Amino acid sequence: MVIGSELSGQGNKLSIQIVPPKNISICGINDTTTVQVYNISVGTISGIKVTLNLPPGTFYIKGTVKGTSISESNISNLNQPIFNAPNLGIATNFYFRVSLTSAC
Repeated sequence: MVIGSELSGQGNKLSIQIVPPKNISICGINDTTTVQVYNISVGTISGIKVTLNLPPGTFYIKGTVKGTSISESNISNLNQPIFNAPNLGIATNFYFRVSLTSAC
C-alpha cells in the first residue's frame, strides 16, 4: 500500500516518513499507519498541516489520531484527512499514528 502526503509549513523544508499498514484488508481488518515529520530547514517551522492522500477505498477512521499536539483539521474527506501539527524547532521531529479502514 502506498500512502502519499502533503505538508505545508511556511515554505520551509520538511521531510516525511510513513510506515504503511501491514494487515489492512478489504472488508476485514483495520490497521494503523505511522507518520513522522522532520524539520530539515534552518529555523523553527510553525503552522504545519499534514494531508494524507490515501489509496482509493482506504479511509481514515475519525477520532483515531494519536500523537503529541496533533489534531484533526479537516476530515470532511476521509480519503484525504488533514491534521494540524505542532511547531518544529531546528532538527526536531514529531510523529503520529492513525487508524485506517477499507471499503467493501
